[in-house]
Amino acid sequence: MATDAKQPSLNEASERDPYNNNSYGVLVDDSYNSSPPALASVLETLRLSEPNGRRVLIMGDMLELGPMKEALHREAGRRLGAAGIGMLVAVGTLAQETAETARRTGIDEVHHYPDSARCAESIGKLLGDGDLVLVKGSRGTHMGRVVRALIAGPGESH
Repeated sequence: MATDAKQPSLNEASERDPYNNNSYGVLVDDSYNSSPPALASVLETLRLSEPNGRRVLIMGDMLELGPMKEALHREAGRRLGAAGIGMLVAVGTLAQETAETARRTGIDEVHHYPDSARCAESIGKLLGDGDLVLVKGSRGTHMGRVVRALIAGPGESH
């Protein structure tokens, strides 16, 4: 069925909207908020996707989880393999727990950055043709910086 609905461009994309980026594949910005149930939902969506390249999760800390925060981040790392994640980019202190667990459970390509600014500086170099890239993190982790860097492309300021 044909549609006249306009597809969002890179410059028009907003949080929670998928959009194409010709330099690698598809970028989905779900950086507005994160929690264990929201992350589980995203992982299920990624599991069901059929990208031409890898399933890439760029995950910032899930904040405001109380005394279980480290355990919940480790649990997130355990779930990545079942979702078919080909590369994890973890951002923040708590997300490092996710990264370490993901490595132990068989995710071969795992990167960690202490904050979103450092991630934004080099994220474009990690992506390949056809990658489906999903950015997720609590608002306080400023994952929008990473999204803006991906939209701007290599060599652009963000």
